[in-house]
Amino acid sequence: ATNWTCVANAAAAFVSLQAKSGRLLPRHLSLYNEPLAHWRGSHAELVDCFRAIRSGVHSVNSDFLIGGPGLYSVRIGDLESLASAGLLELLDFVDLHAYVGGTPPEAEFRENLIALRKWLEAKGYAHLPVFLTEFGWTRADGTWQPSVPPDDQASYVTRSLAIAWAEKIDGLVYFALQFKTDNRGEAGFSLLTPDGAPTPALTAFSAIAKFLAA
Repeated sequence: ATNWTCVANAAAAFVSLQAKSGRLLPRHLSLYNEPLAHWRGSHAELVDCFRAIRSGVHSVNSDFLIGGPGLYSVRIGDLESLASAGLLELLDFVDLHAYVGGTPPEAEFRENLIALRKWLEAKGYAHLPVFLTEFGWTRADGTWQPSVPPDDQASYVTRSLAIAWAEKIDGLVYFALQFKTDNRGEAGFSLLTPDGAPTPALTAFSAIAKFLAA
């Protein structure tokens, strides 16, 4: 779509409909889920779309906080291109996925978080909260990410959450408690088995979550 007025009107209509039907939307709204996997336009057009959505939402209720860009991993080059088109001025918070290629959290995962913080600081937007809204490791073959043994998955859960906390990430959503799918590799991200039994990773998640919440 390039008719941004229609996009803004659609966003406004959606928010209005939720309010009229009594459905409460969360105050924090993410603009797009993994746009680089789905968007068919340019980076500049994606920012135009974000701007239209934000305008439409705020025309109904300016209290909503808008986040993005929702990339599937921390990709500084793509963030730079989006920022050049005006992305950062539209955001109340940054939300990204933080998937890596099956490597330990101390490697690419941590390096990406450090790079992201440095990039935001260089852009003058270090004040923006950062939420990692998806990240994880799979224990089964069959998807894009190389699998790791179950005990490593459990260890990576603890270590990744501790690293993100140490790097002052504001919000974390680990993927996932239970992702039901016929794809064995995708299901392998889950902290529960397909029949609902806990994995070592769930025990690890529970322990580190309690520690960080204390």
